[in-house]
Amino acid sequence: SPLSGLPALLFAAAMGLLWTAPITPVAGTVRQLFGAKRLAAIYGLAYFFHQLGAFFGVWVGGLVFEKTGSYNAVWMALAVASLLASMLALLVREQRVDQR
Repeated sequence: SPLSGLPALLFAAAMGLLWTAPITPVAGTVRQLFGAKRLAAIYGLAYFFHQLGAFFGVWVGGLVFEKTGSYNAVWMALAVASLLASMLALLVREQRVDQR
């Protein structure tokens, strides 16, 4: 879509509503797999690495734009990464581990 105020505001509104959507399912999966005793530590690490990934994603996106003048390569890489992550998520088998 062309760069203008309305698409930017719509994108910001959508991101504001959706950026925390995975918190509950991920926390539930971590709790089920590793138990409530380890939830804070493991979920904290997951959140940290998501933040790190977000930083590097934006940084690399900026580098690509500076080199090519376009975000097309970044969008294609994002699409491939999203499909790969979706396929990997299908492989997750939620089984409890020993709580000792």
